[in-house]
Amino acid sequence: VWLSRDPFRGGSDDALVISDNQNVTPLLSGTSYTTSLSTTLPARISPGAYFVLFTTDTYNHVPETDVADNVFTLPVTVTATAPDLTTVSANVASSALVGSELSVEWTIENSGASATFGGWQDQILISDDPYLGPADQVLTAVPSAESLGSGEQYTNQTTVDIPADLTPGNKYLLIRTDANRSVVETMETNNYLAVALEILAPDLAITSYSLPHEGLAGTDIGFSWTVTNTSQFTALSSWSDTLYLSLDEQLDESDTHFLSKYRSGPLLPGESYTIEADASLRYVSAGSQYLILISDGNNYQGETDESNNLVVVPFEVLAPDLIISEGVA
Repeated sequence: VWLSRDPFRGGSDDALVISDNQNVTPLLSGTSYTTSLSTTLPARISPGAYFVLFTTDTYNHVPETDVADNVFTLPVTVTATAPDLTTVSANVASSALVGSELSVEWTIENSGASATFGGWQDQILISDDPYLGPADQVLTAVPSAESLGSGEQYTNQTTVDIPADLTPGNKYLLIRTDANRSVVETMETNNYLAVALEILAPDLAITSYSLPHEGLAGTDIGFSWTVTNTSQFTALSSWSDTLYLSLDEQLDESDTHFLSKYRSGPLLPGESYTIEADASLRYVSAGSQYLILISDGNNYQGETDESNNLVVVPFEVLAPDLIISEGVA
C-alpha cells in the first residue's frame, strides 16, 4: 500500500510505503482474501490531496496473464494536524554597541493542532532588513525543548556577541525557531520575528601626527602619531595602525608595507594613544613618493566614520650620487 501525489504507480513521489504485507497462502481460482490495517502517517507528510495505491504482487513473484489490474487507486485527503511553531515575542534592548554582548529572550508557541516530537534549533540572526535572507548573519543557535504540545510555550534566553566589525546603523535582530527545519509544520512563514536594533559604534581618528617629508635611503627615520576615540562610545575591538610607502596618494595593494603597530581595546570615549616608531629606508628606491598612515585599515573595529582614519604625506627619498671623478691607468 502506497501513498502518492498521483494515481500512477512508479513515480518518484511514491515515497511512502504504508504497508508491505507478504501473502504466502495459495489462492485458488475464483477465491479472494481481505486484509485490513491501521497506520500512522509520518509527520513529514504535508497536508493535501493524495492517492492510496493498493498493489498486489508488487515485486512480480507470480506469473500472470495481466498485471495492469494489480493496482487499485483510492483518492484521499490528508488534513493538517501538524504542529505550528511560532515566535510570539522577544525581549531585547533597542540598541547595542559593536563588539559588545547583548541579552536576548524570546518565547515560542506551538499554535498547531498536534504536538512536536524531537528537538530543533532556535537561531538569532542580524539583518539589514526585517526579512529572512541568505545575507543575514547567524549570531548563535540554541537547542529547543524536545517536545511541545498543542498550545504550549517555552521561553529561551541567551547572550549574543555583536560583531566588532559590523557597520553601525539601523539593523534587525531576527529570532527564528526550527531553523534546521526538523519539524514539519502547517506554516513556516511565522517561524521568525524581526526586532529593530540600532547598532552603535565609536569613531577612531588620527588627531595628530609627525611624519617626515624626506629621508636618506639606507638610514632609519622616526614617526609618531596619535589616535583618538572621538565618539561617546567605547572601542572594544583590537586593530592595527599601518604605515605604507606609495608611488601615489591612493592606498592599494601595490603599496609597500612600512610598519604596523597593534592596538588592543578598549579605548574609552575621548581617550587617545600615541605611537612612536622607527623604520629603515634600506632597499627603498630614491625619488618622490608618499607616506600613507591608516588606523584600523582592516576594519576590525566598526566605526561611524572611516574617512578620518587616513593621512597622506608627500615623502622624498634622498640618495647619494657616487661619481668616478678621476682615474689612473
